[in-house]
Amino acid sequence: MKRDYSAHFAIILDTLTQSLSKLNCPEGLKENVLHTITQNTIGGKGTRGKAVLESVKVLLGTELTDDMHEKSCLLGWIVEMLQGSFLVADDIMDKSLTRRGRPCWYLQVGTSRAFTEAVMMENLVFVLLRLFFRDQPYYKELLDTFHEILLQTETGQEMDLILSIGGVPMNTSFSLKAYEFIVTYKTAYYSFYLPIKCAMILVGMKEKQAYVDAKRLAVQLGRYFQFQDDFLDCYGDSNVVGKIGTDIRERKCTWLICYALYKASPEERELLLSNYGKHDMESENTIKKLYNDLKMTDLYDELEHLFIKDIGREIQQLDETTGLKRAAFEILFRKMQKRKK
Repeated sequence: MKRDYSAHFAIILDTLTQSLSKLNCPEGLKENVLHTITQNTIGGKGTRGKAVLESVKVLLGTELTDDMHEKSCLLGWIVEMLQGSFLVADDIMDKSLTRRGRPCWYLQVGTSRAFTEAVMMENLVFVLLRLFFRDQPYYKELLDTFHEILLQTETGQEMDLILSIGGVPMNTSFSLKAYEFIVTYKTAYYSFYLPIKCAMILVGMKEKQAYVDAKRLAVQLGRYFQFQDDFLDCYGDSNVVGKIGTDIRERKCTWLICYALYKASPEERELLLSNYGKHDMESENTIKKLYNDLKMTDLYDELEHLFIKDIGREIQQLDETTGLKRAAFEILFRKMQKRKK
């Protein structure tokens, strides 16, 4: 078990069981909490959590001790649990229907309970950090990192939510600048910078420039990832992606709508503004037809080619004298290219 990343989730559950027991939680409540955590932490690709372990291996460049391997696996699962709490809350706000091939959690247990459980999962992340890492010299740095990432993610989520409500006019608020802010704060920091920074902290990296470089590359990877997500929400196979796309109906500020508004004729622009964010199939189909008329799939291919070229160049130009390694980013980058889910 010591070398099995997946098996360390059992340690997470055992530790949480003990913590909840100390709070004198009734057995039924404790079982519900553990079930919620299990259902919303496992079942995905696990990319963020595994990235902690993979990055630690790359940065050290040697066989990990049992202690370092265990700490890397546990911290990876804590990152995954934080991700789970974000997804539960995000699905409520986006009125999503499916997640990982199943009905969204709020549709299974109700909105109020799902919201409470998202908050509880977030709080239990810090319980786990304390229990596993409080004796480590880098404990405060880990805490500061998780608090900072939480604030950044919730700031991006707030911006995303504000732009999606009907009272904000699309023609003045939907822009690539606004979109890039949302993507950077809502997605890039927690999805890519958090796992890599956790690995850097675990191995004791102190060079400030390494953290600057890691954040810059993480943001680029995050923007590429969300660029793909936006496209898959509209054009992907829901059976493959694992969720039904709702961006058009929920009036999401995606690169697709931003570019469409920029490229459209006055007549097409009027159709975009009058149909985007409407909860009926006719309006959604009108938007998709406009996307097709504006050749958004061709634009996707062009932009993806640029993303791959630019990110690849940035990774190759990374200064490894700071202790940061190109391979840590190459592993994540390879997994993302041309993905279908």
